[in-house]
Amino acid sequence: MRSLSSTFSSLRHRNFRLFFTGQLISFIGVWMHTVALSWLVYDLTRSRFLLGLVNALGSLPLLALSPYGGTLADRFDKRRLLLFTQSSAMLFAWVLGGLVALGSIRIWHIFLLATLVGIDSALDTPTRQSFIFEMVGKEDLTNAIALNSTIFNASRVIGPALAGIIISEIGLAPCFFVNGLTYLAIIYALLSMRFDHPALPSRGPSSLRRGLREAIHYARSHPAILALLTLVAISSIFALQFVIMMPVFARDILGGGPRTLGALMTATGLGAMGGALNLATYGNRGGRTTVLLGGSLFFYLSLLAFTLSTRLHLSLFLLVLVGLFMISFLATANTLLQLAVSNELRGRIMGFFVTALLGMAPLGSLQLGFLAQRWGAPAALRVGLAVCLLCWGLLFPRLRAIESKGRQG
Repeated sequence: MRSLSSTFSSLRHRNFRLFFTGQLISFIGVWMHTVALSWLVYDLTRSRFLLGLVNALGSLPLLALSPYGGTLADRFDKRRLLLFTQSSAMLFAWVLGGLVALGSIRIWHIFLLATLVGIDSALDTPTRQSFIFEMVGKEDLTNAIALNSTIFNASRVIGPALAGIIISEIGLAPCFFVNGLTYLAIIYALLSMRFDHPALPSRGPSSLRRGLREAIHYARSHPAILALLTLVAISSIFALQFVIMMPVFARDILGGGPRTLGALMTATGLGAMGGALNLATYGNRGGRTTVLLGGSLFFYLSLLAFTLSTRLHLSLFLLVLVGLFMISFLATANTLLQLAVSNELRGRIMGFFVTALLGMAPLGSLQLGFLAQRWGAPAALRVGLAVCLLCWGLLFPRLRAIESKGRQG
């Protein structure tokens, strides 16, 4: 019972319970949308390069704008910012669904909407990450971040499976319409929250430029934090974009269709959910450096093994391991960074984290799409994983110091 209580300790905060429930519903729709969009692009074009390009267009604004989004999160009411971003995302999903339903969808529509979603995410993601601290405080921060990862990946189990069934039986458009509807859950949760104190912080930077300079100076003056952000960025470019090649593995390597794609995505989500629940239960017991280093290393190795598999059941098992180690690495990185900084800097450092994790995705998507078009998806991923393993070894000495920095923070 004690373990169960510690697993869900952050849910004793009412605002976080609302946030938790709203995001669980919304993330199911997001994953349905993700699977349907990848299938739509590949079905329209049969181009592996365009799979990478669409993902790049959705992520490119995160590279340029996430630090500014984090600075805005440090200056303004985060809840109001999130109400704006979530409402915008709902509208974009419905527009895409309408175009597909009417049979009017063109690839340039997808390019445009992907870019708009990316701009919206550049404000939403650092705001949402730093908003967690306001709901739970420092004591329950590790648990809340882990539970947030849990619901993201629980929805990763449900959403792709539902998408595979809906695409096979009904079509693509309902996936986008349902995604739009699920945003209402998080909007309702945000509107229902109550705070006993003014929204944090009122001491944000006086200007966007000055705020960015302060955060850059802070990151550059702490080698362990800079090394961690670097490892996340390298992983994003050369490993984390493996998801965009799932239609290729499902159709061309494993000989399946939409249901196979859904199964592959679901397997990754199951592993990630298991890793997140483990962190939620034991994440406050120390040893985060070991989890960070081990999680990243075994994420690379399990993904490398997946690229060598041509059998469905083995591929599913390996993707469970990929998801488990991936979330152990990323959730621990998120936790250590948030524990290392003050309230006034948290939004901006999360902006850098989002830039490293999601903003570097365009580079990863483009290089992966280009190499996959020339050499095939498995070979393209293997090249990237070799780069990740090399960088892991080079950054290892500095990464070992990251937990002591988190304790100082």
